[in-house]
Amino acid sequence: MLAKFEQSHNQNLQAEIEKAVLFALCPSGEPALLQSISNWEEVSRFLISRKLAGRFFHRLRANSCLELVPEPFALELEKAYQLFVIKNKLFLKELERIWKALKKEINQIMIFKGIGLLLRGFYQLGERYQVDIDFLVSDYHREKLRFLVQELDYIPTEHSDQFWWSEEHFILKGSKGAGDVFSVFLEFHWQFKPINHTSGRELASALFNHQEIIDRQSQRYVVPNPEMQFYLSAIHGSAFHPFDSSYFWVSLMDLSTISSQKKLNLDLIIPLAQTQGLTEHLGIMIYLLWEKLGGEESIWEKFQQALEQKKLVIKTAQKLWEAFLKPQPLSLTNLSLLLAKTSWKEKLKALKEFSGLS
Repeated sequence: MLAKFEQSHNQNLQAEIEKAVLFALCPSGEPALLQSISNWEEVSRFLISRKLAGRFFHRLRANSCLELVPEPFALELEKAYQLFVIKNKLFLKELERIWKALKKEINQIMIFKGIGLLLRGFYQLGERYQVDIDFLVSDYHREKLRFLVQELDYIPTEHSDQFWWSEEHFILKGSKGAGDVFSVFLEFHWQFKPINHTSGRELASALFNHQEIIDRQSQRYVVPNPEMQFYLSAIHGSAFHPFDSSYFWVSLMDLSTISSQKKLNLDLIIPLAQTQGLTEHLGIMIYLLWEKLGGEESIWEKFQQALEQKKLVIKTAQKLWEAFLKPQPLSLTNLSLLLAKTSWKEKLKALKEFSGLS
């Protein structure tokens, strides 16, 4: 009897979490989704831990429906939102300070990932959480870069791994660490982690080949075009950090935000996914963007033509969606290896085992 009660409670909670996620991530998320939510303690905890609190609170305020969330939990969500505002203001101010010096010395340099989306105006200040400021560089020696960045009042930090493709990490002098909202971290990439027997150079080259200039407060920032930002967001949550709940939802939020504001040319995205052997990874994310978040059907209709095993991609996407609505954090890190090396039947079997779904 107790087991049945717990099962029913968990199912009801996941249904409530799903409604909150849909309100936050769907371009047309309706406040009516929130009216039947009762377990706001667990729902708000989920939103905060998955870094969706800023977007959720922004949508609450924009839709004038703050009264739908009990005050203690609304205050917690607002606190997360305000912390995102502070962090992003600090990042933008620091980027303004160092960009001119970096661009003067490094001919091939661009800003990408979260801060790039913020520069393009895809997000308001409090909507998206940022860990660091990411740069992509080319034809510039690591030792020269370390000297240059240290001259800008940054300290190199130790790598958690050391490979030829590893990025360089720096922290601003005076920062207290990752948990401090006033800490600033920089991350410099030359190329990307090799995946599916590709070097990672293809993606770096594609970003530089599809760059755009953003004028902001007397600075001219270089960022990837929307198609490359979309591609990066998709593989960040499915390949670089393979189906980890800490990244999965933010990646889907990015995909929904980009595709709802820009008409995308998939002819720039599909060949790159095929070259990197990541069509299945992107297929999963794009299917969820369309099926769950109400994204443009034309994006899924075109992309599915590149999938050899569409039915299994759909089934896998559906299982992932269910798995990541669970309140406890979930990481399917080993799934990335399975996606690369085993049959689709084995992939689906492994997914079920990892997620505890039948």
